[in-house]
Amino acid sequence: RIGALVSGVSGTTGVIGAEVQGVDAGSPAEKAGLAKGDIITTFNGIPIRDEIDITAQVRSLRPGDTASFTYVRGGTSHDGTVTVGSLE
Repeated sequence: RIGALVSGVSGTTGVIGAEVQGVDAGSPAEKAGLAKGDIITTFNGIPIRDEIDITAQVRSLRPGDTASFTYVRGGTSHDGTVTVGSLE
């Protein structure tokens, strides 16, 4: 519902979270600035350990809700917000 395909972190990045494997064009994730390779580490203040955590957090929201998140790109931490879309 945010348009990002995620998985557990691969490799030895030293970062715990959900790694973005792809972002749908025009999706809320793209509008929020997420890109392939980003690692989401928190979502609405909740620590994210893997793809299961981020999926559960997104599913707990309703379409139109806005969430804050932190992600790591290139070793640097960034903050963002995303508005949850519908499943359609």
